[in-house]
Amino acid sequence: MHTHQSLFRGGENAFFDADDEYYLSAAGKGFIAGLLHHATELSALFAPSVNSYKRLVPGYEAPVYVAWSRRNRSALVRVPLYHPGKEQATRAELRCPDPSAIPI
Repeated sequence: MHTHQSLFRGGENAFFDADDEYYLSAAGKGFIAGLLHHATELSALFAPSVNSYKRLVPGYEAPVYVAWSRRNRSALVRVPLYHPGKEQATRAELRCPDPSAIPI
């Protein structure tokens, strides 16, 4: 499972910056840096059982690296590629939550 996250200020996507090579604003980069910095602490919430960790092995859909990437799905945070005209879709995908973390 993964979650899509973005921030908006006054109706505009705070993650988007047209002048950046990755089209990410300072706020977006800071948000991603916070996710990476606190990955250990977040795992207590997003991976609540022993079985949650058994899926975190290379070759599966779950992330195995505390890193961000634009294409690699093995990274903890993925930033989908920017498509012109889709500024509102700029986001970060946190790819570590285990479905067992969601209360029924």
